Amino acid sequence: MKSLPWIDIAVITILGLYALSGANAFGHVPFHEAMKLIPYALIYFLVKILCLSDTRSKWSLPFIVSIICCAGLYESVIGILQVLGVRQSNNSLFTITGTLNNPGPYGGFVAVV
Repeated sequence: MKSLPWIDIAVITILGLYALSGANAFGHVPFHEAMKLIPYALIYFLVKILCLSDTRSKWSLPFIVSIICCAGLYESVIGILQVLGVRQSNNSLFTITGTLNNPGPYGGFVAVV
C-alpha cells in the first residue's frame, strides 16, 4: 500500500488545525466551521488531479467540471435558503452572501459556474 505524500499530510494537518481552532469550550467543532474546509480541500485535490501526469485521462476533465458544478449548486442552494430566511447570511448588511462574507464574490462565483 502506498503511503500519503508529505504534502497531503501537511494539507490535512493544516485543515484539521483550522477546524480545531474553531472548537468551543467543550471541544466540539461547530458544523459551520467544519463546512468552511470543504472549498479549500476541493481546490487542493482538484489541482492535485490536474497536476498528476498519470491521471490525465478522458475522465479527469469531466470529473473536475462536475465537482465545480456541484460547488456552484451548493452555493446556489445556500443563497436560496438565505433569501427564504431559512439560513442566516454571513453579513448583516446583505440578505444573500452564500458561504462567503460578501455578495460580490458570491455573485461572481455563481455567475461563472
